[in-house]
Amino acid sequence: TITPPSTPPTKRLETAPSVSSLEDDVKTKEEFKYSPELEQTAKTWISELVNEPDLFKSQSLADGLKSGEILCSAINIIKPGTISKINHSKFSYAQMENIGNYLKACVQIGLRKTALFDTPDLYDKRSINTVINHIHVLAHFVEKFDDYKGPKIGD
Repeated sequence: TITPPSTPPTKRLETAPSVSSLEDDVKTKEEFKYSPELEQTAKTWISELVNEPDLFKSQSLADGLKSGEILCSAINIIKPGTISKINHSKFSYAQMENIGNYLKACVQIGLRKTALFDTPDLYDKRSINTVINHIHVLAHFVEKFDDYKGPKIGD
């Protein structure tokens, strides 16, 4: 019989190599794209549009818009009667329904689907940059309406 030369057993790494998840990578990328200035101009535009100057005084854009109520009100100011029912409930399903109704209304008034965000981008704060960019696109889009008399966004 042939005996193989003795080789020392390979030692396993005590800890697995650190691999960041895709979600962490996306989050990091989002943080690099985040612009406090763009968020501030979006907040200013929305609060002027809905005539609530103190709307974002003590909360972030995401927290102020999470229920979807302000977004629905904004659309109804831009095009009255676009959203017939706005939920004023604290239940998550009602708030997500508001966001969904808002997004449908954006398409109804002519905004491209590619300019929208997904409900979790706002509700779960998955991509606030997408929400901020959407608000800027919406603001520029509605400025072109003949009957729009609201504020202009300051880019």
